[in-house]
Amino acid sequence: MSSDSPYDSPQAAPPAGPWLSATARRRLKWFGWITTLALLGLFLLVAALRSTGPTAKQQAALAVLREPLAPLQGRDGATAAWLFDHVVPEKDWPAAFAELRRYHFEYSALADHGKKQQAERLPHPLRSYPERSVPANDEGICEKGGEGCLEFVREDLRRADGLLVKHGDALQASLALARYDGFRFRETQVPMARLPTFGGDRGLVLTHFAAQFARGERTGSIDALCSDIHARRRHAEEADTLVSALVFSSYVRNDLLLLGDMLAEMPAGQALSPACMAALVPVRPAEPSLCEAMRGEFDFSVRKSEKMASWAAGQGVATGWAAGSIDTENYVSRLAPAYAHFCSATVQQAQGDDLPIVASIPESTLCGPLDYIGDPVGCMLSELTPMDQFAKYADRRTDFVATIALMRTVVWLRETSDDASAWPALLPKRPASLGLKREPKISADGARISIVLLDQSRDEEFSLPLRPATAAITPSDVAARSSH
Repeated sequence: MSSDSPYDSPQAAPPAGPWLSATARRRLKWFGWITTLALLGLFLLVAALRSTGPTAKQQAALAVLREPLAPLQGRDGATAAWLFDHVVPEKDWPAAFAELRRYHFEYSALADHGKKQQAERLPHPLRSYPERSVPANDEGICEKGGEGCLEFVREDLRRADGLLVKHGDALQASLALARYDGFRFRETQVPMARLPTFGGDRGLVLTHFAAQFARGERTGSIDALCSDIHARRRHAEEADTLVSALVFSSYVRNDLLLLGDMLAEMPAGQALSPACMAALVPVRPAEPSLCEAMRGEFDFSVRKSEKMASWAAGQGVATGWAAGSIDTENYVSRLAPAYAHFCSATVQQAQGDDLPIVASIPESTLCGPLDYIGDPVGCMLSELTPMDQFAKYADRRTDFVATIALMRTVVWLRETSDDASAWPALLPKRPASLGLKREPKISADGARISIVLLDQSRDEEFSLPLRPATAAITPSDVAARSSH
């Protein structure tokens, strides 16, 4: 029986055939070849760009930055600074410091490979030594630096003396750091580890000097403070890292502010001791230079870039590839001219002339279009490096020279005339040997003398008192105030 229904019997399948036409297949094949050749060309271009090596200018900069550091003449305090947070007997310092460095490297390696929790469980190598007792920020010491420290301590001298006794060990350890001839941190620092304690507890040190003066030990406290200025100037000049150079310079600045308050209460015409005059000698041409510190900063940047390859191994695919793809050689070569710029005669001359450093970034530091193809991550990191901040730091060191010269000028005014009303007329006649090249200004009320700063990121001016902020205070006044 026949039927016209299509469901009565199966239909024959259409003949099999290619799902793409011959023309489409040819086009796809050509696309594959073109893509392969493009990727191969890109690979060869990247390889060629990475094999070029540093330019002549970069090679010269690298040579300047890799000059060996002159050996420190005297005692190096780096180990004491690294171990400051714990009370470690001096005989144990070599072994304790070696263990501390091993700990930091091991911690860093574990953290780099994504094992932060395991790193946190590492036993601290100094755990068997007691932690050094230092005052809390709100405990009543001169935490804000030297300005106003003397009056702050006088407000409650009994409290200040109690804190100095309570934290006597930290005070003595902090004062001892000033007796070293320098601090060479470059070879002891660990990339991405914490910074050492550069000067111990500076709040305690300033409080100690101020309390000594407030108790009536005026000459002794001034001489001790001057010795600290002398030591910190030496440390700032010998600094082999940018951070330590700036930190030690800031110590001098705070010491000068406190010394200014002290001198303002002393009789005009009274000469300073030879120890104080030695602390305030004119600055030598090399003293404000950041050359050695920038060499240390460059060395640290190189080690950080090398460390990123190790860090990349512990990250995800995308992050690991990005960090691991940095062309370290070309990256550091691009950075070199910007760092070496601060060893140049141009910068040294500008600092000697008391002029601001032009914030110029050498062209070789910047990446062009081809550089971005050859090393995209390295180029991004180059642009993130705060090159424009370096000029500010150099200006801060030039200001450092001017603040010392301003203090020398105050001393000269006081020794030249005991009549403070005559000082404004004397100021234009100051000798060039004082080293103050910028024009100082005495306030209308004659209370302070100031200079304009080149680096105004923190303050526009630096000023010192010419007379006490309050009526002269005698030791008997202090004793009466402390008895309440």
